[in-house]
Amino acid sequence: MTIGERIKKLRKELSLTQQLFADRLGTSQNTIARYETDRVNPSAAVLTFICREFNVREEWLREGEGEMFAGSDEGLIRQLSEKYHLSQKMNELVKIFLSLPEEHQKMVSCAFEDVAKILREISAMGGVFEPSDSNKRESESEFPSLNNNGTADEFKNLDEVEKAWIRDYRAKKESQTATAG
Repeated sequence: MTIGERIKKLRKELSLTQQLFADRLGTSQNTIARYETDRVNPSAAVLTFICREFNVREEWLREGEGEMFAGSDEGLIRQLSEKYHLSQKMNELVKIFLSLPEEHQKMVSCAFEDVAKILREISAMGGVFEPSDSNKRESESEFPSLNNNGTADEFKNLDEVEKAWIRDYRAKKESQTATAG
């Protein structure tokens, strides 16, 4: 296996596109494509930077010897997986999250905090509840977006139960707010 093939294998293992991989290295997608197809050999400095950025063992990247990753990160992910009984899918999500640029990690974290807040509110209201038939609507276009500033397109992948659940949650939340005020 060539260095280019190992770079591609690394990128695939991290579930990164060529563009995201290039962004992490501060280079272009075309440069990564040239490395992966062995049209251009990366310099020693680039190989060292790849190893540092993605916690890859230099022996593996340069010579194809040993394990791909330095033990620490892979070992930590394995420990998390064992401690919290994470599924293979969750392991993949952790790896993807950790491989994202910092600004993308912040965006994902903010979105996750919003979801966690909603789940805490639901829990405070007595847990999960079933949507009532009175809140069911006929048309998907009647649904506002989750953050009330988008279009109904955000709901295109939700099934009817999920849509009704969101409507019911909002109705109960509005009722609590009106009663409290």
